[in-house]
Amino acid sequence: MQIADTGKFVLLFIVFASIVLAVFYIRTPRHMRKNDDFFIMLLSVAALSFSMFYGIILLISSPAEHYPAVVVERSESDSDEEHTLTILLDDGTEAELNVSEQAYYLEKTGTKFVVCQKNNVFGIRIVRLHLPENNSSQTDNTST
Repeated sequence: MQIADTGKFVLLFIVFASIVLAVFYIRTPRHMRKNDDFFIMLLSVAALSFSMFYGIILLISSPAEHYPAVVVERSESDSDEEHTLTILLDDGTEAELNVSEQAYYLEKTGTKFVVCQKNNVFGIRIVRLHLPENNSSQTDNTST
């Protein structure tokens, strides 16, 4: 899942990381608060805060909404390592998603995809592109 609203995400992450850093700094004993160690503490808190904040965003997100994907633009890097699809979200805004090479070429050949979107109270949307689920092809293996 990728963040569609990166600006809001980065802003809230900085606020969250600052709060976590302040708590770490206050809770560190005075004799251990050296200038040399502050940079290491800053890097550690940033790494810890990112995973915590991403998890919190996923936790408080609404159930996923699915709708057909409308691809506005596709692009690939010169080295063929990075493939990007720009899709139209349900509110009319565009989101740029990094996709695998296989998904890129499937979309290029006309395969229809579905957007899986989660919203949360902060207004940050998390989206994922996937193939439509075909419930009729699934078989019930519980009976033997």
